[in-house]
Amino acid sequence: MKLNKALYGLKQASRSWNKKIVAFFNELNFKQLQTDNCIFINKWLIIAIYVDDIVIIGKDELRIAKFRQCISSKFKTKDLGRLNLILGLQVEYKDSNT
Repeated sequence: MKLNKALYGLKQASRSWNKKIVAFFNELNFKQLQTDNCIFINKWLIIAIYVDDIVIIGKDELRIAKFRQCISSKFKTKDLGRLNLILGLQVEYKDSNT
């Protein structure tokens, strides 16, 4: 019997996940940075991935919502709300009107 899917926790699982997410971002016309393979950009959004966490950065709430809906239609996701802490860094928000 041949295993066709990489299972979570197996040696090839992270490679398989990376290939799948990169292909998904390419379909949406995101460009992967050459200097950091975990960052994807298009004209309106910056996407940062770390293992199975995805950070969406952008000014337009509507575009962010559309992207979240698009990624949720392709992958099982959990929205944890506004980013407060990632990789030991605390995130603070500043109102753009001030």
